[in-house]
Amino acid sequence: PGQGAFVWSLPGAQKDFAYFITGGDARTPVYRITVLHAPTVSELRVQYDYPPYTHHDPLTVTTRTGPIEAPRGTHVALDVVSLIPLAEAKLQIGKETLTATPGESQTVRHFEFVLNQDAVADLHLLGSDGVPAKQPLPITLAAIPDQPPLAHLLQPAADVHLTPRDLLTVAWQALDDYRIEKLQLRLQVNSDNPKEIPLPISGDRRRCVGIVDLDLANMPLKIGDVLTISLIASDGAGHQTNTAIRHILISPRSVDIDTYLRLSALRQAADMSDALLGNLQAALSVWPSPDRAIQSLASAADACSLLRQSLLSAIQHHANTEMVTALSHIGDDEAVIASA
Repeated sequence: PGQGAFVWSLPGAQKDFAYFITGGDARTPVYRITVLHAPTVSELRVQYDYPPYTHHDPLTVTTRTGPIEAPRGTHVALDVVSLIPLAEAKLQIGKETLTATPGESQTVRHFEFVLNQDAVADLHLLGSDGVPAKQPLPITLAAIPDQPPLAHLLQPAADVHLTPRDLLTVAWQALDDYRIEKLQLRLQVNSDNPKEIPLPISGDRRRCVGIVDLDLANMPLKIGDVLTISLIASDGAGHQTNTAIRHILISPRSVDIDTYLRLSALRQAADMSDALLGNLQAALSVWPSPDRAIQSLASAADACSLLRQSLLSAIQHHANTEMVTALSHIGDDEAVIASA
């Protein structure tokens, strides 16, 4: 640059080093260069403590950038592991800023929070030598809301006429994303106070199917009375679903039993077709996140199976050959869809 002055450019230094300069008999003191590194995340250790209503055991996963995804209300313990020692770490979630506590070593910082909403959190790191990370690390937070139970009265599929001494067959299906806690059958005669009867639950509580026979002779019914029934399904998160009401008119039977059963099966098939369509649309709406679509697809497969069962029941009680053939073809199509 000037007379008697010299410049030498050093390539990008990756580690500390020392140097001195000589010129003739002259020599400078030894100088030391300390290279400062920006902190970089090597991994995120995430421990999920799920809400009680899920009945899930705690789970620990390791990731580089996320996402952190769990049911709403999950307690999250997050350990941020850096390649170099850290002075501090902060997590910006919307307008809230969380400051980490020291972890098991100088390269680890610890956060705890409850996952209540979807957000993109920014992780800010500061190295122990005072150098910040080049830019915040964005971490996607996904709080999956609990869905209310899905409940259907499979039988009776519609309002029916029965005598005071008939047996009323009641069949049901209830689905939940985590667990059905309680099932009740609600009975009411005319405008009397309703009565709720607990129903048994066994097997997989995410998918409850059952059937009972109610002996109307054990109830104080007479010709002209109207018995209303519905199913109430409750989950552990406090959600409750009531099915549509079925009306049982107590009167002399106006149709033969085969016609009654055939109509009931066809109405049930129509309900399952609506349920199948709704579940497929629900799966399509959340498809960018396949994990969220699994429950809807599983429900769609159940609806397909129940639709086919209803069609087979209708076939058993139908005398028209052409109609039986048409229903058989539809049932075969549903079997292919359910297996897929």
